[in-house]
Parts: sequence; C-alpha cells; structure tokens
Amino acid sequence: WLKQELKSGANVGVNPEMFSSNGYAALQNDLQDADIHLIPVDLIEQIWVGRPALPTTPFYIMDLKYTGKSVTDKLASLREEMAKRHADVYVISSLDEIAWLFNIRGTDVDYNPLVIAYAVVTKSEATLFVMPEKLTADTMKYLVSNKVAVADYECIINAVKKIDANDAVLYDGAKLNRALWNAIPKGCKKVECASLVAQLKAIKNEVELEGTR
Repeated sequence: WLKQELKSGANVGVNPEMFSSNGYAALQNDLQDADIHLIPVDLIEQIWVGRPALPTTPFYIMDLKYTGKSVTDKLASLREEMAKRHADVYVISSLDEIAWLFNIRGTDVDYNPLVIAYAVVTKSEATLFVMPEKLTADTMKYLVSNKVAVADYECIINAVKKIDANDAVLYDGAKLNRALWNAIPKGCKKVECASLVAQLKAIKNEVELEGTR
C-alpha cells in the first residue's frame, strides 16, 4: 500500500518503540526497492494532549513456593546461556520474561499479571528498569537481597547507550524494539538469538508442573 501511494524518495515516519528490530528491518527492506525511506520518530507523543500516564500500582513478589526457583538461580542459568554465546550483556524487553526472571507480578496490563519494565543483565549485574512509584520497601529489599539493581523506567535508552563499545550485546530481534536496538553503541558486537529467557521459562520445574496440575 505504501509503495502504491508514495512516490520514489518519499519518507515514512515510524515510531521505533512500536516495532521490533526485525519488524522495522523487514519494512525497511521492503520499501528500499521503491526508494522509500523510514524515519524513526514518535509524532503521536508530540500532539497527544491528556495522554494517560503509565500505571504506578506497585508490583508484588511471586513466592518461591509457587515459582520453584529463586531469582539468583534463574540469573545464574541465564548467565550460563549467555556465556555459551559469548555475550557480555543481554537486553530484555518482553514483559512476561521479565516477570518470570525476577519472580514479580503486577496489574499493569489488563488480564495479564505483568509489570511494565525493561531489564539488562550482564556477567555480574542485573538491573530492573521500572517506575520508582511501583516500588515498595518490601520489593526493594527483595531485589537488593537478590543482587538486582533498580533504575528508572525512563532511563533504559541512556543505559543501553552507555554499554561498553567492546561488549557483545545479545538480544531477540523479534522482541526488542527498534529504539533500543538503535541505542546499542555502534562498536558493540550484536548477537541475535531467540530469547534465552523464553527458552529457560519453557522448561517447567517440579513446582511449576504441580501448580499447573
């Protein structure tokens, strides 16, 4: 439709936060033959008056008796998988994967127990990017005890931009949005693979199996 409606040399505005890295690249490739170019921009943000704010309801902890595996153990397993792919940093944007990895649940998405957040995991650190209002004394203590740092949700782009240019950054191109992909420093080696967290999450432990039964 874009090829039919637009002339050669036209520009198409696309909000890179709304497209996966792979989705954006596919559209870009499809339009290239017609000499149509994508411009990463969020025009809606600039004109949306009275836009609803992000939810600030605090998230809660999913007890070990339901998860069957601690955050510490899950992070250890994830880092083992990262090492197999020679990755230094893993950027995660999928909400169900973040909820599983950190054993947290929330009410941010209707009919889904998810928390609006991002996460970055390195060989030695894990950071959860979430709105400060969503934290309580208990959840903060819980995260600290599991050696998980906390940063403001709005700081994720800058945090990705500050990744060491010598690091290898792992991501799932079908899930990571294009804005975050663009923020990865040019010197970094980009390692794309199907989500490691999704693969770990797919193998249920005995407690999870019993919960399903």
